Amino acid sequence: MNDFAPDWKEYAIKNPQIVGQYLYKYQDEGRFGWEPRLFIVYLDEDIQPVDIQKIITNIDLINPYTINFDFVHKIIGHKTYQTKCFVILIYKQYH
Repeated sequence: MNDFAPDWKEYAIKNPQIVGQYLYKYQDEGRFGWEPRLFIVYLDEDIQPVDIQKIITNIDLINPYTINFDFVHKIIGHKTYQTKCFVILIYKQYH
């Protein structure tokens, strides 16, 4: 949000792979993993079920994003990873 303010939400919607990259890069080391994942991220509160349905219906679950990210481990230091993931962004859609 800080990097893309004030239009952070629009940027995230247009670039969900950046959201996935962020979530991998800044994960807790105690639960670190570079395995493929499915991320579901709420960008708004009070989402209506119809909006969730529209978003999920239009998600491509065949072609995951390729994510490259750097992680700084406490013991081994900096390491670069590549993985695949799906990112579903849930937000209010104005009708």
